[in-house]
Amino acid sequence: MSRLRKLANDKLSKVADTPEELLEYLNKKCEYGFIWDGKKYTDDFNYFKNYHTVSPHEFSKTHIGVCWDYANYEYAYFREYFKDIPCELYYIELAKPPQEATHTWLSYKENNAYYIIESSWFKNRGIHKYDTKQEMIDDYITRFLKSNHIKRSEAKYAVVNYDIPTVYNMLPIDFMDYVWKHCRIVWNNGLL
Repeated sequence: MSRLRKLANDKLSKVADTPEELLEYLNKKCEYGFIWDGKKYTDDFNYFKNYHTVSPHEFSKTHIGVCWDYANYEYAYFREYFKDIPCELYYIELAKPPQEATHTWLSYKENNAYYIIESSWFKNRGIHKYDTKQEMIDDYITRFLKSNHIKRSEAKYAVVNYDIPTVYNMLPIDFMDYVWKHCRIVWNNGLL
């Protein structure tokens, strides 16, 4: 049997009535990290090669994940409880030898403005408001490159909009491959 698991149609527990309340819940209840072999890893990422993605339902039970898991949970939660608020998943990948640096986030549109709900990137936690989608993407590229200590003029990166996975328990390389196979390129700066 394959190690990949299909997305269950289990209903997520209702934990918030607004995006602001969802952010507050995530900030208070959830940790950045992963569980491997029954042990939580929240600050020792030497074992990241053993990380596997978790489904939104599993994330809601364990309250631990990396940005990929947070963003997918947020998307599933929006689809379940904030059905009238359009949202999208974004992924940025930076070629940064010896390995890539990545980040995912959820953006939503409300009252003619674009927002990012950020709970997994602690330094940037909050809800960030933008007048345009382009302003939102440009700001997150700038934040991401700055956090990786790379000048924009020297960086090779791409931003894509991707579809929520239908399978979970993926290794990091599997998730990254999934994103590239189920995406729309938003911005390419020499990565592709």
